[in-house]
Amino acid sequence: PRAFFNVHLKTGEPCPRCGTTISEITAQQRLTNFCRHCQPGGLIRGM
Repeated sequence: PRAFFNVHLKTGEPCPRCGTTISEITAQQRLTNFCRHCQPGGLIRGM
């Protein structure tokens, strides 16, 4: 599987890379899951 699906629909679970809890936001009417530690801003601006 592709690496960017590692946290898809896994809100509240630990990140497979660092163990931080996976967060969820709605960005442009799309549900987005991400790790606040591994992805501190990059694709998710304004966080």
